[in-house]
Amino acid sequence: LQIPYSLDELVATFQFLGRRRKAGESLLRVFCFGSRDDPDLVGEAERQEEEAFAGSPGVIAKDIWAGGVRPSFGLALSCAAGIWLMLTPLTLGASGAMADANHLIGALIVTISVAAFAEVARLARFFNLPLGAALIIVPFVVETDMINMAAAAFTGLAVIAFSLPRGDIRNRYGDWESRIL
Repeated sequence: LQIPYSLDELVATFQFLGRRRKAGESLLRVFCFGSRDDPDLVGEAERQEEEAFAGSPGVIAKDIWAGGVRPSFGLALSCAAGIWLMLTPLTLGASGAMADANHLIGALIVTISVAAFAEVARLARFFNLPLGAALIIVPFVVETDMINMAAAAFTGLAVIAFSLPRGDIRNRYGDWESRIL
């Protein structure tokens, strides 16, 4: 769960390093020893920080916990599909290589979807597309029954469909916004 919360901090760090490089400073020196940002940006950041902490404790807590991490409907459904895949030995009686494939692919779908909960990492949801395709192909490669074959194909198509919509982006990320697809 820590991954989505740290991704926006990485974006902010790289944006800061980029601004310092444009100002002519050594990236290694800035990275190792720090630096100050442009005075205009510092003043704006301080003003935004004061406004943010002027709210009620509930608003502040909500911003801390949900800041740039908001699951879209499609990503939440992808997580549910991944969890269901990991439970197919119990729900559908999957066994052997099919159960192993479902468990592995399901865990990867959940991991990728949770990482894509971070608004700055919505692009990661596209890594679910080949996993959905793998779910369609795997039943033809390993021995399984018709129920598990149909369930894997349906789940694969669903994961592909769930991974296409981007979802809402509510925060601002400066230059990084053009990279949020």
